[in-house]
Amino acid sequence: MSKSPLNTVLIHGVPRSGTSWLGQIFNAHEDVAYRYQPLFSHAFKDRLGPDSSSEAVEEFFDDLMSTDDPFVLGRDSDIHGSYPTFCKSAEPTYLVVKHVRYHHLLTNWLDSLDGLKVVALVRHPCAVMLSWLNAPREFKPEWNPQKEWRSAPAKNQGRPEEFNGFERWKDAARLFLRVSKERPQQCRLVQYSDLVADPLSETESVFEWAGLQPTAQSTAFIRESTSRQVEGAYAVHKIKNDDQRWHQDLPPAIADAILSDIKDTELEPFTR
Repeated sequence: MSKSPLNTVLIHGVPRSGTSWLGQIFNAHEDVAYRYQPLFSHAFKDRLGPDSSSEAVEEFFDDLMSTDDPFVLGRDSDIHGSYPTFCKSAEPTYLVVKHVRYHHLLTNWLDSLDGLKVVALVRHPCAVMLSWLNAPREFKPEWNPQKEWRSAPAKNQGRPEEFNGFERWKDAARLFLRVSKERPQQCRLVQYSDLVADPLSETESVFEWAGLQPTAQSTAFIRESTSRQVEGAYAVHKIKNDDQRWHQDLPPAIADAILSDIKDTELEPFTR
């Protein structure tokens, strides 16, 4: 097992789970070097696989600290144009990396890097499905929601790194639940509903688990980001009713099928 660079924290969640907001909460901390979906970038595409060695995993995370790739740094104007800019320390002590893909590599990374921590964010599956159906860059107008919501065949195209659709939500939720139970010191499970309901308290708890202390800048961002709702698929401003729209806007047949599917299973608590 190799030693992780600095203090390394990974944010994992399926697409449309609120990882952009949680990522910016971490990014607002002065001591955090934040990196955005590196394995989805041209610079780091296919760098790691399920059987990557500890040395390869360590080198990957080391390289993330020195990258100048604008996508990985969160400076792609088309995607990150609405993201805030934060003051940073000259020598950050934390590397925080967001992933909405490649969850199937998570166990390998945890086995490979000593000291690695994972914050696994899980959102109500009905809210995730509604957000995905309404995201122009994620769900094409010609796709049929009734054919896509469950397995996302047009979006995932059978690729193991993709986690769109309800079935892949279940795969990720089960993985996060299992890892958080087996490795509570390494993996912290966070429900999006808890983060939305009390973002300051939940962030303080997650930061303490990761070894961070909230700062004036990170606290100010949380207050500002929850003071108003900004429309947009990649907005990082949230208000409490943001997670309840599925009750009115998600087709009832889809919502009923989702809730029925996971009723009386280990995943049902994520719908409460």
